[in-house]
Amino acid sequence: MENPPVISGQDAEQISAFMAGGLTYMRGAKALRAELNGLEERASDDPFIPELRNLEEEYDRYTSMQADPGKVAVFWQDGETEIPDEPIKPKRVLSLALGIVLGGMFGLFIALIRLMLNNVLLQPDYLIILRGWVVKVRRAGDS
Repeated sequence: MENPPVISGQDAEQISAFMAGGLTYMRGAKALRAELNGLEERASDDPFIPELRNLEEEYDRYTSMQADPGKVAVFWQDGETEIPDEPIKPKRVLSLALGIVLGGMFGLFIALIRLMLNNVLLQPDYLIILRGWVVKVRRAGDS
């Protein structure tokens, strides 16, 4: 399409909105060639790089920084790193002793609970409630 159709009125505004998109061919061959030549002859693409201004500001800020040699300290390590011969963790003896003590305490607790339940529940004429029912428990041998 060498000479594109001329559109005037309200439709011209609607059509011009689509010229940058998929309907670019409607601008005509001469307009497209002129735009292509303009793009090829452009010396710099700087105006079209996103975030260029922010990057230039950061560059200027970092290049303007001055380091004061009196305030700069360099880390220096004296000697080599020593690797321990024995592992720091886990301490097997401490873990074993702690397990024995805690296990014994837990076993003693369970034994005391069972002893208390046997003494309380097996007293003669003792009433207990099981699932909403009142049950009378008598010791074996009592009549």
